[in-house]
Amino acid sequence: MKKQDPAIKILGVGSSEGADPKWDREVLQQAGESIDFLTLHVYAHSTENAANEYDAVVFTPSYFDFRFRNMIQTLDAYKAASGSTRDIRISVDEWNIRHYDGKKLLRREPRHMQDALFVSGVLNVMLKHSPRIGMANYVFLVNGHAPLLVNADQVVKTPLYHVFQQYGRWMKGTALAVESKGPTRVPPDPWMGSPGKTVSKNYQPGEVPFLDSSAALHDDGTLVLALVNRHRSDTANVTLQLPAGYAVRTAWTLCTESPTAANTFEQPNLIVPVETQVTTAVASWSCPPASITLLACKRGLIGNQLIGHFVGSLGFTPVFLVLGVLHLLAAAILVKLVSSDQPAPVHPTPN
Repeated sequence: MKKQDPAIKILGVGSSEGADPKWDREVLQQAGESIDFLTLHVYAHSTENAANEYDAVVFTPSYFDFRFRNMIQTLDAYKAASGSTRDIRISVDEWNIRHYDGKKLLRREPRHMQDALFVSGVLNVMLKHSPRIGMANYVFLVNGHAPLLVNADQVVKTPLYHVFQQYGRWMKGTALAVESKGPTRVPPDPWMGSPGKTVSKNYQPGEVPFLDSSAALHDDGTLVLALVNRHRSDTANVTLQLPAGYAVRTAWTLCTESPTAANTFEQPNLIVPVETQVTTAVASWSCPPASITLLACKRGLIGNQLIGHFVGSLGFTPVFLVLGVLHLLAAAILVKLVSSDQPAPVHPTPN
């Protein structure tokens, strides 16, 4: 195939969840000089009306991170031992979140707001592992665990649709590192592919932040922060320490009062994103409970006010570049959680 088209990429079949390093090592030893990706399948689930369902779902991306790191270690060990100069990347060619009622799989049930928080968390993990994760495919797109619900008369956009659409639009270009300081917790046991599925005894996650974050730098200099407030009841008041010259210009927020709310054929627009233009300088932002917020930041003037002082180039030092993705320092954010008896405002906190 590569003789016909040298641009073709070859995938080697890795182990499920990357949980069998012996299998992965054998694939690499036999085909490492021919493949471009090692594949991995990984799934999460929720169970109808189960106790502690919300926290289990929204913090399960931490276990995805653990699995990705394990496969990256296997790839690094192969490269070091073999002397190979090839950079084999990970293809997460199947992932999703499944719904169960007991042991019954509810494939066509609408995905909820808490599922959107899970998806955003997984996308943030993938961005942080860029460029080591070079491909990912959510299964499926229509009617099965899906971003879209379709019948003969309607197409309903679930919260997952809005997340995938906005990340695709805004979280592109150069991946940046984010320093975050704020409240943390030890995540509950992850809920993987099906009820009762066990997780690795080596999974010891430690403390993880309630506010998950990632960042991207566009070719035109736009800086985007993705903030996922995983706390079910508290607003995250986020102090932003952006690079000099940057200011928040546009905010995109997805949230609702109930994490188990969903768009349905009867209520197709129950959960829709809100996009806000920011016309005054802000130094912080309020992220409502159980919400996803993307902040697009630009350099220059807000009204007639110069934001900080910016001269010349960005001054970032590239670490590595594959498919236009770097890990650099984007911003520092300080987080304070505030108890919310009412839905939090979807607007900035002024300077």
